[in-house]
Amino acid sequence: MRTTHHFSINDPLTSFFEEQDLGARLGRMNPDPFNAKQFVWPHDEDDPGDIPFVLSIVDMPGAAPQPWSRPRPGVPVGKVEVHRLRSGILDNERRVWLYTPPG
Repeated sequence: MRTTHHFSINDPLTSFFEEQDLGARLGRMNPDPFNAKQFVWPHDEDDPGDIPFVLSIVDMPGAAPQPWSRPRPGVPVGKVEVHRLRSGILDNERRVWLYTPPG
């Protein structure tokens, strides 16, 4: 098994869907201070109120390797482009990431 965890001090234990201030709630969530293995979900540069979110990683003995998560020498890389898509129905704009394989 491989998973992530964090500690949430004085968490209200309500649904995230009911949360009025998600940024404040996420700010109370802390990585495990005794676990150096971490994953950082970067902040959204298009959202000034967004913050990086740090999770602690737990790899149990016998967890399957994840070779696909590391770049391999000699393997061609594609290109990722960010586009904006305007929705008249939703009355908002969304980012869309387009991956084009090499060649």
